[in-house]
Amino acid sequence: MKHYIFLCFALLMVGCAHQQELDVSDTLEAERQLVAAAQSIEHSLRLLAQAESQSAQPLMDISELVTDEAGLGVRATLDWSGPIEPLLGKIAKLTDYRLRVIGQEPSIPVMVSITREEQIVAEILKDAGLQASNKAALVVYPSTRVIELRYLPVS
Repeated sequence: MKHYIFLCFALLMVGCAHQQELDVSDTLEAERQLVAAAQSIEHSLRLLAQAESQSAQPLMDISELVTDEAGLGVRATLDWSGPIEPLLGKIAKLTDYRLRVIGQEPSIPVMVSITREEQIVAEILKDAGLQASNKAALVVYPSTRVIELRYLPVS
């Protein structure tokens, strides 16, 4: 009798079980929505950085940087996410400029994220300065071919 009750109980439990079916289209749609949200966030952060920098410091005027003498009118393709100082070092080397760093680098590096294809180097520098606006200032001296990174004091 015990075996009969156990068998009935086991059959009831098996009858209650069901398999879940995964809908792959829902997963793909969710991934698409996540990518769209990430792109929207990146765009919003760039606009926010631009708005903050307009109130903090004037935007870099690149008109005198794209002349033949200044040499920052060349085009470059860049995909960079990381500290600003090594990025500026690479740009300085590419354009035959020197990088001068003023101030003490903060304990948390100033991070920038720039992805550009065939963009004028002066525009890339402007974008980097824009993203670093509340932690560092970027000044370019075309006459002496110096890119200056000024770390701002921590407040």
